[in-house]
Amino acid sequence: MELVQSVDANTDPYLVIRDTSATCEALAEAFEEHRTTAAIVGTDARGIVTEKDLVRLIAKGTSPADTPIESIVTKDPVIVDFQAQNKYILAIMHRAHFRHLPLKDEESGSIEGIIDIVQVAKELFDQRKESETSAIGNFLGKMFSFFGPLAETTDVVPTWGIEDMMKSRPAGVDGISQTTTVLEASRIMVARDTSGLLVLEDDTQKLKGIFTESDIVRKVISRGLDPNTTQVRAIMVKNPTTFQAHGSEPIEALKLMLANRYRHLPIVDEENNATHLLKILELAFESLAKALLKDAQSDDSGIEGSIVRGLDCFRNRVACVHAQPVHDEDEEEANAPTVPSAPAETTISEVSEKHAPVASPPKESGFSRAMKLAQDNSIKGQTSQTRSKFDEAKHFYSRALLHITRAKTRISNEETESQRERMLRTIAMASADLHFKRAEMASVLSEFENALADYETVETIAIENHGDCQTLCSWLNTVGTSASRLFWEKMNMLFELDRFEDAIAILDSIHALQIEEEESMAIMQQLTAGITKRIQRNVQTATELVDARETNDALAYFSNASRIITNMSASDAAKRLQWQTPVSLGSVRARMDLATKPLRQDENTAPVTNALGSEKEMVKSKPLAVKSEIQDLGKLMMMMNGNV
Repeated sequence: MELVQSVDANTDPYLVIRDTSATCEALAEAFEEHRTTAAIVGTDARGIVTEKDLVRLIAKGTSPADTPIESIVTKDPVIVDFQAQNKYILAIMHRAHFRHLPLKDEESGSIEGIIDIVQVAKELFDQRKESETSAIGNFLGKMFSFFGPLAETTDVVPTWGIEDMMKSRPAGVDGISQTTTVLEASRIMVARDTSGLLVLEDDTQKLKGIFTESDIVRKVISRGLDPNTTQVRAIMVKNPTTFQAHGSEPIEALKLMLANRYRHLPIVDEENNATHLLKILELAFESLAKALLKDAQSDDSGIEGSIVRGLDCFRNRVACVHAQPVHDEDEEEANAPTVPSAPAETTISEVSEKHAPVASPPKESGFSRAMKLAQDNSIKGQTSQTRSKFDEAKHFYSRALLHITRAKTRISNEETESQRERMLRTIAMASADLHFKRAEMASVLSEFENALADYETVETIAIENHGDCQTLCSWLNTVGTSASRLFWEKMNMLFELDRFEDAIAILDSIHALQIEEEESMAIMQQLTAGITKRIQRNVQTATELVDARETNDALAYFSNASRIITNMSASDAAKRLQWQTPVSLGSVRARMDLATKPLRQDENTAPVTNALGSEKEMVKSKPLAVKSEIQDLGKLMMMMNGNV
């Protein structure tokens, strides 16, 4: 094995395997020596091997010392043009879930290096525009809301009204004990398709360290340790750098990882309890790809044109990565474990006593089987969610909802009235819970129309079914959310869809619902506090965009603030709460005037972002239109300064 220096001084040296009959243990030694995570076979890159391949080997229980490298090589990997733009390289990695790609110089025909996801993500992030920084921050904020102290919790765990449901809720974090063996940990990694795990104290769940693929390769395989007896505490990274989510901007976590080339970063609360293990892969594939690749993702010619070898392999890989598993509901039910069922008033033991002479247990009802399958899919969805696999989580929640629909058709006419009511109540609670969870996934995936539809469905279900509870609020608490959170999420989706009037109208609609005056006032106060923060955030972002000379995007953010304030000023609920405009734009008036001066002076037709339009599309605007838009912004500034 040989470390080769690229002709480009900016490209890191790369490892070349000359003899594939060498052992995997020898490869691990080379990975440790050269601090690398991948190697190509031959100078023509006829194969590639990564740390992940070695971890899979350990998970199978195979000895690295007795296994030749050729047995784990990925042959004929996808190769990209050495001159390809980073946005296309990241798009290729994002679509096909590649971590490493060999680079080839088309002119010389030689391999010039191996680029990994961390490198390309860092370079793209360093070249980002200020508006893209805001988009990345918004995505990370949504992601962080699913774990740690930023996540809203309630005192009531949702059970869908059935005591034995949701007992097997997934762990909130991918954690293992210090005494877990390397063999066990590697199998967990492969099963969960993750590159790292948190190591937690057994009793307190305090963070003790992190355990990654590199630890297995560089500290176990390369040193000839036995994975079956070596415990993770002997080789884990102790006292790792952590990121405290509370009081911090989520984007700072990404900056920390890229600046230090961290592949993993534990997220902790104020008491050092681990809440999540942030991975550069999930950030690059999700937040960076969505924020930085808006144009590149739809440019198939640019993406595929950057591939110099293995185009068919790339297309097949993409098809496999994004293919949703096809489920047959009848087959899924047939394969589900059979559990004896009994009426709500009768225990399983009582049923067994009554039917002691019968060899087989009572047949489980179709309703119960469908509900258990819904439960199973919900648990899978929550597990995927905690691992930031949001598309996969949304799929499982959708599957769960299909089983809920089927359960409703399985309610037997032979059931008593009380049993039917209990079953329907269970269906209502389960549907609300699952629609809310699916809406969260759609939101983080920027599918705002779908998210809004699910949030509105939750509201409809709550209004129609809260009769058994004192208020709609208490019913939503029983489901596992809250009225304020539901209305706030719904409002956010309307903001994202540029439906500002409809968003603010939610404030006035709360009084029409069956909510006590004290509760409705509390909800409206929470919503107006959120609206205030949104205005402040829009103004701050616009100011930063002005400084970055991204005038069109700045106009859009100022316009958003203007439209929120205009609609709030007309809201009866806002008036009752004596809401006041929170931010003064006086401090940025001069900079806004300076930034838009070239537009005002231009006497020719020029492309200008229509900041007041619903789609923020580029339109042709004459100077008079631009002048009118600037005057509107001037009025906004005066209004927010209290001069109007």
